[in-house]
Amino acid sequence: MRKLKHNPIIGYLAIDLTMSVIGPAGTEWDPVFATEDRAREAAKRYGQEKYLLMTSELWLGGVLGVVLDDTGDIQMDGLCAQRLVRACQRNGIAVNQAVVKTIDAKEEELRYSSRQILTV
Repeated sequence: MRKLKHNPIIGYLAIDLTMSVIGPAGTEWDPVFATEDRAREAAKRYGQEKYLLMTSELWLGGVLGVVLDDTGDIQMDGLCAQRLVRACQRNGIAVNQAVVKTIDAKEEELRYSSRQILTV
């Protein structure tokens, strides 16, 4: 367990009735969105609205666990990616500057990979 001096919410996940993250069909994506409303809208877009149980916060520690302690990746919109970068910087965690330079906080599509951001 890593110690974080700053563990903010990075974004919101859509969670289904089996307590799994709702993502696009045919992908292994775990998408995270800047707001709870966007997470709910995504479940609807993915045709999973009737299986949506709740939205859930995803904290920095959760992202780090998926990427650094496991083999997963979390796909993010621009605001979530920006939040991840800022939270890592506040905790002294290195981020990939080449990827950071491409982040547009206004981007609402899932264009950013947490794994790429954290791979230095």
